Amino acid sequence: MAGAKVGDSVDFTGAVLNEPADSTVDLRNVTAARLAARWSRPPHLADLRHAAIGVLDDDPATWPARVRLRAFSYDVTEHNPGDTVAARLGWVARDVDGYMPEPYEQLISAYRRAGQEEAARKVAIANQWRRRGTLNPAAKAWNWLLYLSVGYGYRTWLAGLWLLALELAGTVIFARAYPANMVAATPHPMPFNAPVYALDVLLPIISLGQQDSWQPLGGALYAYWTLTILGWALASAFIAGLAGIIKRG
Repeated sequence: MAGAKVGDSVDFTGAVLNEPADSTVDLRNVTAARLAARWSRPPHLADLRHAAIGVLDDDPATWPARVRLRAFSYDVTEHNPGDTVAARLGWVARDVDGYMPEPYEQLISAYRRAGQEEAARKVAIANQWRRRGTLNPAAKAWNWLLYLSVGYGYRTWLAGLWLLALELAGTVIFARAYPANMVAATPHPMPFNAPVYALDVLLPIISLGQQDSWQPLGGALYAYWTLTILGWALASAFIAGLAGIIKRG
């Protein structure tokens, strides 16, 4: 059916198309108001490259194990039983051409047009997660950091949880280090406060005065270096994630 223009529906509901074993349904460049795809026995491959559909009415579980989705566009998906975000992501992952951002971006757009913002966020996170496989080692490490710290900018609240956990760990470490392994760095230091000191170490931009007043020794020094590095990494990931949200908005 490559290149066909259909004013109403292309309907494969209950279709038996599994013979021969290498059968392909060719829907390249098809335009239609609606595509119904709830196959009884799906073909070996469904090729939807550059097809443009108004309503995608399907069950992701009944699609062939092999699809081609490059530049396949649709306005909305019909909400059917079994059409969950996980099932839809599994459908996108069947693309025989490997990872491409287009099918994910198309799905994100469809969910947003339907007002399903949480579903759109889940797809956006899955898109970045699959993209990780195409990156070089340094970029993969940065991708991991963005995922763990801020969920690629879609879960910036994770940064707050990490900050709280590191703050609690730092408070315990520096409280135990004082006074034996905490040395005054000035003639008139501020009174030592373990929670504030840990927060001062973690926040790379704001100075609370504790770091200027006290210098750790021994094991506390290693904790100091570790928290400083983690604080910078967390702040960088948070800013990158926030910038990404602003850009997408």
